[in-house]
Amino acid sequence: MHWLYLVVAVGANVATNLMLKKTMTSIDSPLGAELVKEALLSPWIWASFVAGGVLLLSYLLAIRTMDLTLSYAIVTSAALLTITVISSFVFGEALTAMKITGVVLIIFGITFITR
Repeated sequence: MHWLYLVVAVGANVATNLMLKKTMTSIDSPLGAELVKEALLSPWIWASFVAGGVLLLSYLLAIRTMDLTLSYAIVTSAALLTITVISSFVFGEALTAMKITGVVLIIFGITFITR
């Protein structure tokens, strides 16, 4: 069951970060109180809070019965891999050869950690 919780944690992590990015790219205000006000009025920020809560709860349930070194490596790495790919499509971020190489190295790293 801890693997299911871990998959949910990865999805919630990705969702949280994408919604935070969406919130901040939709705000034109400079730093300060106006920025905070606009962010708090955005539905994306509230959705990211919910996703963050799901992330926390599912991760807590996963680490009850899983090694922390394994669960942390999987959640952060899988989220990073997923965000790297999705961000290139959704936000137009560059998916360079260096990023792809990094993704491949992360996959190898996870493989070594899980052995």
